[in-house]
Amino acid sequence: MTTQRTRPGMSRVNFEIPDDLFERCARLPWGFRTSLMRIILERIVDSIEKNGEIMIGAILSGEFSLEYTPREGVHPADMPDGGIEDGQAQ
Repeated sequence: MTTQRTRPGMSRVNFEIPDDLFERCARLPWGFRTSLMRIILERIVDSIEKNGEIMIGAILSGEFSLEYTPREGVHPADMPDGGIEDGQAQ
């Protein structure tokens, strides 16, 4: 992993990933990849800082996952788009 300064207060992080993962990331919506990766990395680092080495073990062992759990009382139809994606109701 390497880092370099891109502008004040910001650094660029570069690390290798398998080709298949790169291709999957390339299918993420245009313009969101950097923001998504920044948020995911920040949440992982926050969790490691909060929970310590056990979180590192959980990540490396595959016991850690990012799963969406809807908040109680939230239904897709209550979302701004009415729960419709690509013209189909969820």
